[in-house]
Amino acid sequence: AGIDKATTKDNLWLGGDAVFAPLQVLQADQSAVFLDELSLYSGLAHGTTGHGILFLPILPAELGDRAQAIDEARPRYALGLSPVARLPRLERGGIPLFPGDPLEVSGPPSLPGLPWGAIRLENVGQETMLEVQSVGTSEPKSEQLRVPAGIAGWLSLPEWLAGLPGFSLTTAAGDSRLRVKGLRIEGETDLNWPWERGVVLRAVDPDQPGEQVAVDLTISDYAAKLGLPLEVISDEYSILLARIGP
Repeated sequence: AGIDKATTKDNLWLGGDAVFAPLQVLQADQSAVFLDELSLYSGLAHGTTGHGILFLPILPAELGDRAQAIDEARPRYALGLSPVARLPRLERGGIPLFPGDPLEVSGPPSLPGLPWGAIRLENVGQETMLEVQSVGTSEPKSEQLRVPAGIAGWLSLPEWLAGLPGFSLTTAAGDSRLRVKGLRIEGETDLNWPWERGVVLRAVDPDQPGEQVAVDLTISDYAAKLGLPLEVISDEYSILLARIGP
């Protein structure tokens, strides 16, 4: 699925100068690749005009010509809109939870399950309860987690989730305003989301009752268009910063 543009309903968190700080130390003969319009315009607004810039959508369509143009520019970083931005009803880049509308998280079908570790939450309302329920199991299991008012950090998931195909998150009714801003696999601590682990997020589509919007936590589409491997090194905001591999 394309992830080049966000809809007008999305409430993104672009991050300002913090996203583009690594570009300020690029050498004169190095450059950065912007993968979509929103990332490009945001970069130009935050001080990247003095550095070499490639805009992927206008590079030659033929892979050979594109590869030559990229090789000559010696790009070090790539920046593009996070796949998470395709989910509906975002709030400051976070995924809001609503009573009765679960956010589903699942691992790749080729694996028995991932060691789910923690979720990153923001609660801008009162203390509430969060229901965690197994998904894709013959015997469903659930547990209620207490979420303090004002929390902005990581909340450990139940240990019994480890190795299961997936789970869902649903908030209790009330005055809570929970946003999910990350998912951590056990043993991984550097980023907010587990990129390239085959994880899929599914959220209810408010415009189509009974339908879900699904996104893969991967930037393989971007890497394929660029023709070079990419490694996400910063996902704090709605624009991802990735290091370009050899």
